[in-house]
Amino acid sequence: MKKVVSWVPIALVLALLSCNADPMDAETGVVAPENEGLEYLTVTYHSEGHTSGEPPVDERRYVVPRLSTTIPPYFIVRPEMAPVMGPGTLEKDGFNWGGWRHRQSGEMVHPMFETFGIRENTDFDAVWFEILD
Repeated sequence: MKKVVSWVPIALVLALLSCNADPMDAETGVVAPENEGLEYLTVTYHSEGHTSGEPPVDERRYVVPRLSTTIPPYFIVRPEMAPVMGPGTLEKDGFNWGGWRHRQSGEMVHPMFETFGIRENTDFDAVWFEILD
């Protein structure tokens, strides 16, 4: 007996991953029906005691399909890759910028140009190293 593979679930996952449209109309605040199965995540940078300048702003919204009872659980969706930005115009008197600490985990320091798999809204805090005389 031949195995029959249903391509519908695979096509659905691929369609969800390739969609880059904004899920919400900015004026009405209504989510378009074709975007109801998607979640849009953001990356935010925080300055942590800077004396001048502003942290970078990542205006991109990263697309992630929401978990659904209609998609079989054996499909593993790879997260979208997000780039780590540089310090922007941030400065802190007596310190050098040393990268970004992932606020949710508190453990990783990310240098600029690195990428990471975004799975949730992500906040980064600036890491500063004191300049020793």
